[in-house]
Amino acid sequence: MGHLGSVAQRVIERLDSLFHEEDLADPETGQFLTYNKVAGALVTGNEDGAHSSVAQILWAMQEFGFTVPPNANSYWVGPAGPGPSYLEAAGPEWEYTNGKHRYMVRNLVYFAGLLKQNPIPTNLKALQKDAAETKR
Repeated sequence: MGHLGSVAQRVIERLDSLFHEEDLADPETGQFLTYNKVAGALVTGNEDGAHSSVAQILWAMQEFGFTVPPNANSYWVGPAGPGPSYLEAAGPEWEYTNGKHRYMVRNLVYFAGLLKQNPIPTNLKALQKDAAETKR
């Protein structure tokens, strides 16, 4: 229907609950369990709305602490109404989408490697303490 699907929305809602769990955060820095991990969005369907869905998904992922690299999304939108899946309708012949898949995977893997070798050092606890102590 041109909107984020209910399953994707539920995943975001479940991640939101994890995002607030202090027991799952790094005890020293307060970093969320999603820090130093990458996120992307792969959207399929047969209605328009992929850009809106990608925007909602990737905004939520970065809000939760994931790193979102460039070109971290790919989508395929088939004809409106019931119809064949991506593999049935387009598959290997859909050059644009297949190229976007490759951009996304390559950048996600690359950034995952960067984060593994160079974790984000941000100390959220220290920053929150500093913010609380700042007088206006």
